[in-house]
Amino acid sequence: MQRTERTETSIKAPKQQNQPSQSQPYFDTNLKILTEKEARKALEDLKMRQNQEMLRLLEEEHNKENQREAKLRNITDMTERKRYEKSLMLERAKSSGKVQQLAE
Repeated sequence: MQRTERTETSIKAPKQQNQPSQSQPYFDTNLKILTEKEARKALEDLKMRQNQEMLRLLEEEHNKENQREAKLRNITDMTERKRYEKSLMLERAKSSGKVQQLAE
């Protein structure tokens, strides 16, 4: 099968301007050199934000756990209670996964 000129031109992608070359990583184009003091401050700020996010998540999960326990206390039917306990295990596993993911 022969390629037509139209097919050839439709296959070629246009060259994009302002793209880093393949030998130059993208992040190098916007690299800012920090002093040691600025780097330490940036690291401290990052740690503080991560700690705040962890505290927020832990508080949120603690509140959810309190709600789960309150609901569980109100369930008197043993069959319903066992069903709810199984769903609690899944919810607790998800919560634990969230906390672990944020901790990494």
